[in-house]
Amino acid sequence: MCGWALGDRGPQTARQLDAQLPHGEHITYCTDFWHPYGQIFAAARHQQGKARTFTIESANNRIRVYLARLRRKTHCYSKSFRNLAASLSFYLLEKC
Repeated sequence: MCGWALGDRGPQTARQLDAQLPHGEHITYCTDFWHPYGQIFAAARHQQGKARTFTIESANNRIRVYLARLRRKTHCYSKSFRNLAASLSFYLLEKC
């Protein structure tokens, strides 16, 4: 399952991501140490650390490589939120 949210690194963006994820007692969320994750995931089902996030970090890097608009703000950055969201949606639909 792919879930994604486009926004800043604040709690509101984390809540948008959380709304897309499956929930259940048997599910454990593995994240890095970004502080909003601790606010949205129950401590009993939340594990933090880079050892469990390398797969998604690799996928994030591939997205930055494939989508030129995410490489460097000075050269390829899209100022249109809608166009950036559409590019990400298209990429994720094709890859997931």
